[in-house]
Amino acid sequence: DWIAAHPVIRVAGDKAWAPIEFLERNGEFSGLAVDYLAKIGELLGVKFEYDRKSSWLQVTKKMKARTLDMYSAVAPFEERREYATFRKPYLNMPAVIFTRSDLPFSGGLESLRGRRVAVVGGYAIADYLTKGNQGLNLVYTASVDEGLRLLQQKDVDAYIGGILVTGHYIRLAGYTNITVSGHTPFTLRVAMATRSDWPVFNQILQKALTHVGENEHAGIIGKWVGLTIKTPVDYRLLWQISLAVGLTLLTL
Repeated sequence: DWIAAHPVIRVAGDKAWAPIEFLERNGEFSGLAVDYLAKIGELLGVKFEYDRKSSWLQVTKKMKARTLDMYSAVAPFEERREYATFRKPYLNMPAVIFTRSDLPFSGGLESLRGRRVAVVGGYAIADYLTKGNQGLNLVYTASVDEGLRLLQQKDVDAYIGGILVTGHYIRLAGYTNITVSGHTPFTLRVAMATRSDWPVFNQILQKALTHVGENEHAGIIGKWVGLTIKTPVDYRLLWQISLAVGLTLLTL
């Protein structure tokens, strides 16, 4: 009865977070999270509609206002739990430090105190760094791509982000002088989340997820992780990404 009354679910997605989710040139959303929703849609008989126009900060505001119904890929933290109910994470992604190869090796956040460090505004890592009082001079950007561009242009000293997503955009832009130079204590746990005033849908979503088989999980993960590490520019970065992903992929 609930599904019959809600045949369309409005999704808050990130237009620039490949390979997890991103907007293609044809205007369609693609990525690992999108494939999961496609499978769930088949099981439930519902249609998932992505907001294709709004930025990440804008879709977050729409989730709070109940004009969107769920996140397809989001990191749970306390502020978001005020308006969203999370499912079990399906991917753990270490947040690491990226610098240009002409800078000295960074062992961790302590080596960046007082430095200009780019992070995407509205992402979980930005919240962790802001509340953690790490002594960094944070520069908030609108996207991963913008953060890496500032780093490449020497407008910032480092960029901090998830290793899988950031590695994808490094290779996409062809940056051969940007690499992982240090680690942070933070891990981005990627999960689906529904609006908190829809407890019935949250239960329905959980039931659907339990019917996605292990082979299907492996196929979806393998499709996008395999795609993102093809023809790497920097084999050292490829090794780091492959190791991190191999250790942190989860089962729903």
